Amino acid sequence: SRALANFHKAHAIRENDIRPYIGLAASYRAKGMFFDAKRMLDEARKKFGRVPAIEVEMTFLKGE
Repeated sequence: SRALANFHKAHAIRENDIRPYIGLAASYRAKGMFFDAKRMLDEARKKFGRVPAIEVEMTFLKGE
């Protein structure tokens, strides 16, 4: 999808910005790609810690 492509570009350009990680995770989740969404959030946790933006996205994956 276009959103995924754009977030991938942003992620490549701005590795130290949490927003592309969150955007990718949300886009993956919206497409039913839960494994990829969790992988992206796990990567974000390693880089940024357990910040609220990541933890909120994680709650959306509970039960998926």
